[in-house]
Formats: sequence, C-alpha cells, structure tokens
Amino acid sequence: MSTPVPSSHITIEENVERLKRFAWLERAAMRTLAGWLPGAPEWDAKNAFGLHVWESADAANILRGRLRELRAQLPGVLYYITPEDVQGVTYYKVMAGALPSADAAAETRDVLVASGAIDAQQAAGDWSLVQELRYALLLGEMDTRGAANAAVDSLLTRQVPAYPLAVPYTDGGLRWYIYAGAFPDSAAAGTLSEQLRVVGLNPRLTPRFGSPASPEL
Repeated sequence: MSTPVPSSHITIEENVERLKRFAWLERAAMRTLAGWLPGAPEWDAKNAFGLHVWESADAANILRGRLRELRAQLPGVLYYITPEDVQGVTYYKVMAGALPSADAAAETRDVLVASGAIDAQQAAGDWSLVQELRYALLLGEMDTRGAANAAVDSLLTRQVPAYPLAVPYTDGGLRWYIYAGAFPDSAAAGTLSEQLRVVGLNPRLTPRFGSPASPEL
C-alpha cells in the first residue's frame, strides 16, 4: 500500500487570491443586508441588520488590509482562514503555514515578524502565535490540482473556508485533500462542522495530512 510523503509549498499568490474571496463575500453580505434594512418593518430587525452590516464591512476591511500585508511576505507559505468559536461568537483567524513541527512554525513566525507582517509584541515569547492544529474537516479528495482549485472556488462562493493540501504517495501518485478549518481537537471543530452540514456538506474530522504544493505540481 502506498503511503503519503511530504511535498513542497504552494505559492503565496494563489492563497492570497483565495483569501481575497472571503473579503469579497463579506462585502457582498454587507451590501445584501444593507439592501434589506430599509424594508424591515421591525425596529429590532433594523438594529440587527445594521450590526451585521457593520460587522461584515469591518471584517472585509480587516481581511483586505491583512492580505495586502501578506502578499509580499514569504512566497510559498500557505495562508488560510479558520473559524474559532469563543463563548458563542465566531471569529475568523488568518493562519500561516501547514508545517510539520512547532520549531518550523516558530521559524516561520519569526520570519513574518522580521518582515513586518506580524507585530513583534504579539510574537513575544518562544511559542507565541504558534498553534498546534492537528485536525481539519475533510470535504473531499481530487486527482488533480485543477479539480481541487475548482472545488475550493465553488466552496468559497458558498462561504465555506476551504483550502487544498497535496498528498503525494510513494507510488508516485498525488491526491488533493480539500479541507475546511484547522483545529486542536474535535470539540473546536463542532461549530463549523454543524454549519457545513446545514448547507448540505458531509465534513469528516480527520488528522490533517498533506502540505501546500509547489506551482509545478
């Protein structure tokens, strides 16, 4: 039986393009809610719409600003978005890297700090900003990079924070795993898993295999 072997990294530009889609989705949500707001007869609904419009606009601005910072940083590093539920509120974090060890993650963080992409004060301490996220929600597998990109693009239009990782095998074959999110344990994945099931997907929590693949793959 063939087994997975490590691969090299996808380009930063491709991952930035995917993150840009999230900013577009936030702007689209903002505009849709703004259009509904004048016709809402209930005052409480108007207030709620206004809050969500502001939150979507703020999230879009933050994502766009962060992407501008990341565009020139560390070519070849995977950037992706993962949700985190904190006391019933969902926050979306921009993560860098799908790395094999904590040391590799700390090294990547230090390069980002040196380049100005991360505030040095936020990265104070040996393991600050380094998170061990062993699990992800597997949404499917593809034979080719093109098919994987098409699948991810389709999921992004449905506001699913998906990204592909390449899993080469010892027999020379290559599969693309389509993931959503990245989590330290099953409990952390619960909110996103339920959201994906509501939209008709069948996510499966698994250890996260694969790595971003180089452009020639």
